[in-house]
This record gives sequence, structure tokens and C-alpha cells, in this order.
Amino acid sequence: MAMALTAARLIGDQFSAKDLLEIRLDKDGNNIAQALYKIEKVSGQDITHGGGADMDMFLHYKNIDTDTAEDGFIDYSSAQMLVEQATKGDSVIKIVAEVILDSDKTSYETAFDAWVEGGMEGDEPELTKHTLKTGEITLTWGDDTFV
Repeated sequence: MAMALTAARLIGDQFSAKDLLEIRLDKDGNNIAQALYKIEKVSGQDITHGGGADMDMFLHYKNIDTDTAEDGFIDYSSAQMLVEQATKGDSVIKIVAEVILDSDKTSYETAFDAWVEGGMEGDEPELTKHTLKTGEITLTWGDDTFV
């Protein structure tokens, strides 16, 4: 089984621009060094997240002081994301995660140190980042009718 990303609405309805989503990251037994999130618009209105950040801006939704587990790793198994539609209408989005595994971070640091010790010849090592996406999430913001 591979890592997986899912999301569901916790708070929000069709008469509000704002929705609170819960993001769940199935780590598949991996220790995560970092997970950042952004929004991919499939169709519809523009969306902001995290209190006003553009859709394509990655944000870290965890607090080192309160979300770090006893083993020293931040618990990335779930996070909450506030999203807001810019205008009324329908928006179809996906949540995108950029995940760095602890094992990839360690490998990168080892390769980087060797590269520096070797006089920085050749290409600088690259840190492996894993991209995960949720399924499509439909958000609606409209007006109610008086009856």
C-alpha cells in the first residue's frame, strides 16, 4: 500500500463562502519530515486557504510546539484547512500535499554533506518530495430564496 491523501468537509454549507476541511494523510508506516498543502482548482471560482493564501501557495498546517509526538515527529496524519471561495458559484478542487519522508531527508543530508566535502563538483543533490492529491471536492456558495 502507498501513501494516500483524503479530505472531507467538517464545517460549511452552500450559503457560506468558508468551509473547514479535514485532511487525512495515510503515511503507510513512514515517518514524515514535512508535509505542506495547497489547492489545485479543477474548475470554478478561485479559492484561498489558510486565512487568505493563494491556491498555489504551499502552507504548513502544523504547529511544532503542539503537534510533535513523543518520538520527535510531527503527527501529519490529519490537519484542518480553512478554504474560502472568492465569489459565489461552484468550485471543484483537490488538496495537494508535498511530502518529505524522514528517510529521504536523511539520504539528502548525507548526499549533500558528501557533495560539499567533495568540493561541490557536479550537480547538487536533490531532496525527494512526494506529491499526493485528494479526489475532487465540490464547494458551492450561493443565495437562499425567501419563501
